[in-house]
Amino acid sequence: MIFRMGSGCLFLIISACPLRGSDGDEAGSPRERRRKVPVKSSVVRQEGGQKDYSSYVLGGLLSETGSFARLFSATPGAGTVHPEYDGALVARVVSIASIMKRNQECSEEEAGGVFQRELRSIRSHQRLKHENIIAVLGVFAVAGSSKRAFFSLHPRCFGGDLSLVADALSEMRRRMKVEGQQRKEIAQACDEIVHPYISVLLDVLAYLHGKGIVHRDMKVENILFSRARLEGASFPPAKELRVIDFGFAREGVMIPALGEDPHPGTLPYASPALLSGGPYDGREADVYAMACVIYILLMDDLPFDNSGSNDQSQRNYENGDFVAELSLANGKNTADEMLALISSRSFCFLSVVFGSPPLPRQRKQPTIAELRVKFPWCASNL
Repeated sequence: MIFRMGSGCLFLIISACPLRGSDGDEAGSPRERRRKVPVKSSVVRQEGGQKDYSSYVLGGLLSETGSFARLFSATPGAGTVHPEYDGALVARVVSIASIMKRNQECSEEEAGGVFQRELRSIRSHQRLKHENIIAVLGVFAVAGSSKRAFFSLHPRCFGGDLSLVADALSEMRRRMKVEGQQRKEIAQACDEIVHPYISVLLDVLAYLHGKGIVHRDMKVENILFSRARLEGASFPPAKELRVIDFGFAREGVMIPALGEDPHPGTLPYASPALLSGGPYDGREADVYAMACVIYILLMDDLPFDNSGSNDQSQRNYENGDFVAELSLANGKNTADEMLALISSRSFCFLSVVFGSPPLPRQRKQPTIAELRVKFPWCASNL
């Protein structure tokens, strides 16, 4: 299989061993040993007729993503030097078999459609060049798979995901309260930590939407830090943020009705418009999901229960009333008490994005440009 990369001067012609193994295999078992297989690839450069031959070795399974992919550690084989990156690698493997395993009701034909969507998504991702978006270092077909499996190579992130910041902020608030610091001081300290992350996330979405691409699965698990935080530092710098997993991304911002496009996002981050069943603007869904991420950073919890298990929670979700939902969950919180936990400008930011009372109910989320105008602090790292 041949993939065009970059400006067209580089082609990847791949011959790779099929991947084996399944979840739960014990280390040292035959299946586990087969996981670590050499993946041989030939990189052909159309520059002066020179050719570079390289290989990669896939190690143990690291995790599975929500978009049917499996993540393996990867190391360059003997003599392999990637022209753009020399650090630790991760391989994101997608196959028709793994798609059918994750969704046993899925027919082979339907799995093939999902596979092609994944391939289109990774090709779109490969064209993105932003310091806070995980890079795609190559796309490879797996030999012997009859075009039924491929993997992409990415830099490996070692700093964990954004939920670690939410945990650390919660601990910081507790400690400052014990030390007798005022609520306003605590909220301001949280702002100084969270706002640079907000600025980076807005910049990433502005870049994607400017390219006509929507992510459709923004969540804390898909926002990693490229490096582990420095010793003695409580919070990693915002510049180390990397948005990952473009398996559900698509070119074209208008998304068809659910019957035509079955991905509803990750449920707790899904906007009411997304779950309405009709066509929706993917940019608005991205902004809504980003607001859920920011809420988690500030409150160490999800803003809404939109599972339909509670009628009042469902109404709060549809109305964007995160204060009422917090009151329902805790039995006592009010807007005043919430303002004791976060600053007034962070509160206003969330209110505008969610369209919360007493603001007029919105039919859509604001754009990134509108948020930057209304909240100038979003455009700069404090």
